[in-house]
Amino acid sequence: MKQRTFRFEVKNVSKRTVDITSVEKSCGCTEVKAGKATLKSGESTTLTGTLAAQDRIGEFGSTIQVNLSDGSYAQAHVGGKAVNVLQGPTHLDLGETFVDETPASKTFTFLKGEDEEPWDDLRLRSGGLKTNIIRRGNAWLITLTPPRAEETGVFREDISIECWKSGAWESATTIPLTATWKIHSRNVQITPMAAYFGVMKREEEKSVRLKVKTSAGNAVRLVKAEFPVGMIASANLVEDQNQFYLEIRAKSLPLGDGQQSEFLRVLLSTSGNNDWHRIRILGNNRS
Repeated sequence: MKQRTFRFEVKNVSKRTVDITSVEKSCGCTEVKAGKATLKSGESTTLTGTLAAQDRIGEFGSTIQVNLSDGSYAQAHVGGKAVNVLQGPTHLDLGETFVDETPASKTFTFLKGEDEEPWDDLRLRSGGLKTNIIRRGNAWLITLTPPRAEETGVFREDISIECWKSGAWESATTIPLTATWKIHSRNVQITPMAAYFGVMKREEEKSVRLKVKTSAGNAVRLVKAEFPVGMIASANLVEDQNQFYLEIRAKSLPLGDGQQSEFLRVLLSTSGNNDWHRIRILGNNRS
């Protein structure tokens, strides 16, 4: 269900002038306002508003209460039913593979939902993913293949499906989806693949340790570290009780006040094999 508008009238049936002191609603799915603030005896005003499904599925509604200066009030109920335009997963897990190997393709099935807006076809918008769509009646088989990667890490891409009526792309309904996949190294593993610094205060220094493990238990060497722009930090390999760690010391993050993420890239070498690893930096600065 798309956003819908509604309206209803409130009439002053008393013999005196009253003010509308407030208009209350029982659900955040509703916005409403009155046309007049003061009503003389016998006068009416129209309340107009919107009803939006947001993340709801099924029947839902809101009670609107108009409070008047004489202590009385008027109530009305608005409601609707939200249905799916398209039935299928919202998060697409594309699995795991290794550096320099061609990732496997994965197919997801999407079915036509119960939306009242007629549509008969869909298309997918994606950046780096290879896509293929096969239609079978009211079902669409969407196959996604991640690109070949030269570094490890957790990768994410925001994609969208557009449901449309033939010849009317301008009225398409867009459904956002998220695809994720992981790339590993056969030589060195870093866990986790993210460094969380939390809130960084001015002139504060924090360190995070990530576990480093080689496939054959051999020694590992940090060759190079590339920090995102705006991040003041250092990276070193340390050994503690026969366990290697990548220690990241940060004085400033490349992030603003909101929780965001950037990536640190490190080149690790073991037994003559070099692999780039992508590590997500999480946290924010606070002055």
